[in-house]
Amino acid sequence: GGQINMLGSITVPDGSVSLSTVQTVNPLYNFGNTTSYKLDGAITVAGNISTRGTWVNDSGVFGAPDLTQPIIKNGGNISVNSNSDAVISAGVTLDASGGGCVDQAGNIHGGSGGNIVIASGKPGGTSGTNYQATIDGITLKGYGVQNGKGGSLSISSNDIQIGGAAANDTQLLPASFFQGGGFANYNITAQGNNIS
Repeated sequence: GGQINMLGSITVPDGSVSLSTVQTVNPLYNFGNTTSYKLDGAITVAGNISTRGTWVNDSGVFGAPDLTQPIIKNGGNISVNSNSDAVISAGVTLDASGGGCVDQAGNIHGGSGGNIVIASGKPGGTSGTNYQATIDGITLKGYGVQNGKGGSLSISSNDIQIGGAAANDTQLLPASFFQGGGFANYNITAQGNNIS
């Protein structure tokens, strides 16, 4: 329940970072006030989150390798799952890219990208409010390295528009959104059933 305001950064190679809320009946909120109601269960992410794999060079080209260093090739999972608004602040990077290693023979072993999920709450409830996943001006990464596969990206918001100029309460995904980040799979869901 409550709210989540993430102001710092989190780095967990090939780990899982999950931020989630559940709406609660809280007497501190005035359910007749849409703005106040939307605060209950809202998530704001103002810091970077990385579950990307690491890069290890055991080739010895740059000096004696540290063979005790763990090899973490694959990217992990990042989930921001709000029961209200999910706001990722502009300038934030969510990175679930794969890593890789160079072995002692000089062969490169790449890892696969992980999964990123950003979801707002479904419309309706006590106030009939439509909730938004706000992702304008952020960077999302799920690259695979070498033979590794790209990760997956899932976005769920009230109404979603691909290309053009978005209307109010609509999350705009420009065409360029699908041309970067290295993702191999996309899952785009309009919680309000309107996607264009």
